[in-house]
Formats: sequence, structure tokens, C-alpha cells
Amino acid sequence: MTRRGDRRPRPRPAPTLPGLKCLVLCVDYNFQRRTGRLDMPPGNCCDMQGCIRHFLGIDPDVRIIETFAGGVRDTCYERAADGWRVSYVP
Repeated sequence: MTRRGDRRPRPRPAPTLPGLKCLVLCVDYNFQRRTGRLDMPPGNCCDMQGCIRHFLGIDPDVRIIETFAGGVRDTCYERAADGWRVSYVP
């Protein structure tokens, strides 16, 4: 609880992005390496197809997308000749 007149900034909730179905802290993309990174708060997970669509919208030639929840690597999506492959970090 804040006192009246307290001007300290209040923490804002993490936003969501359409299709990802999760809270988002940061989205980063490296055009030279064609790799994307999605950072979420702890306990979040994104929709795989929504995540891939999001990064394809940034760069149709994206090759790798990594997701992190609470700063810990969660999943990695890699583009292969026959489609996208997913690997999970235990």
C-alpha cells in the first residue's frame, strides 16, 4: 500500500502479444544470425505455433527461436528442411 502522494513508480504487469498466449518481458531478434529470443516471467510458456508465427513476421528466414521463462532457457525451436523441430530443456 502506498501513501497518498507517493510518486514511486508502480510495477507494471508484463504485456502479452497476440498469438503467444503468455506474458512477455522481452522479444529480441538478431538479423545476422537469424535467431530470436522470447523472455517470459517465471511459470509462463508460449504457444509454439504463435511464437513461430511471431518471429516469421519479423523475418521470414528465421532459423532458431529460444524461449526463456524466469531467465531460464525453456525451449528451442529450430527450422529444418522438413519443418520446425522443438527441443526442451529439463
